[in-house]
Amino acid sequence: MRLQSFLAFMIVMASSAAAQQTTAGGLQKGIRGKKLVLRDFSAEPVVHYSWVDGSLAEPAVAVRTPAVFIPKDVKLKGGVLTIQGARATIEREPDKDKLGLSPASRVTLEIQLGSADPKAVIPQIRQLVFFPDIDAALATLPPDIAVRLEPKSKAKPDCKCTRIRQGNTWIQIALADPRLKPPEILQKVEPEFTEEARAARMHGLVTFTFLLDEHGAPADLWLIHALGLGLDETAHAALKKYRFAPAMYEQKPVATRLTLEVNFQVY
Repeated sequence: MRLQSFLAFMIVMASSAAAQQTTAGGLQKGIRGKKLVLRDFSAEPVVHYSWVDGSLAEPAVAVRTPAVFIPKDVKLKGGVLTIQGARATIEREPDKDKLGLSPASRVTLEIQLGSADPKAVIPQIRQLVFFPDIDAALATLPPDIAVRLEPKSKAKPDCKCTRIRQGNTWIQIALADPRLKPPEILQKVEPEFTEEARAARMHGLVTFTFLLDEHGAPADLWLIHALGLGLDETAHAALKKYRFAPAMYEQKPVATRLTLEVNFQVY
């Protein structure tokens, strides 16, 4: 390769690297250390996005959580934008009129840019991936999740009731209604400790709420109390092996929401 051609090649490579650093660095400067909320509420340890046909494709999400994501590092390499940070689930503190956060977990966002121009795409990432602020995020939560975060002053008296779905309609009925038979756990699986959690002697409950359909299959899974240190993921792995009998109303299977606690106990 001629010296002039070689120098031209090196200049192009250096310019490209500088452009990538500037673009990713600008995003990092704008979001690092801020409390943000993912628009998809993903509770996955690694969230995969991809830029397809001029837009950001929605990731596949098995578990969601109302949580803040605090970015720490943003990198661009080989057409993949990586945002690393920590996630903490938003929770109502017991007997308090304020919100708190669960223990934090490490989380990575991976955005496959493909052949798209990073300088055109990366400036859009904050708006596309995150809500403008926490209040905007909380306002879009499903009612069954949002009610758990309401202050005590707004909480309604406990009616000792539940909601069931008949066809496409949700109805509220008393737990004491003799026509109702609550759902049952037919098979329970003990969760596995991670080495990190065992070393820290972490213990407690990981809590999920989900829709249990007419066939006894869980869907629309939300993590509402997290422990971190990998225990949220092993709790979900255990939950996937549970088997349920659906709720019955007037001797017919119906869908209902179920809250389940996965217990991690140090012996």
